Amino acid sequence: MRSADVALDYIRRASRTLGEARKAFDSMDHPLTMRRSQETLELSLKAVLTSLAIPVSMM
Repeated sequence: MRSADVALDYIRRASRTLGEARKAFDSMDHPLTMRRSQETLELSLKAVLTSLAIPVSMM
């Protein structure tokens, strides 16, 4: 898989987790809001790093 494809996959997953964070926030589920927001940030950062050809951990 090309790095551009991997980066795009990270962006798609980040978008999904952001939607989940919004729903959790609207439901006043603050712990889940924080977890999904953190996951969104991590996936977004991985997308940026991958698009710059900087290796990221898959863990």
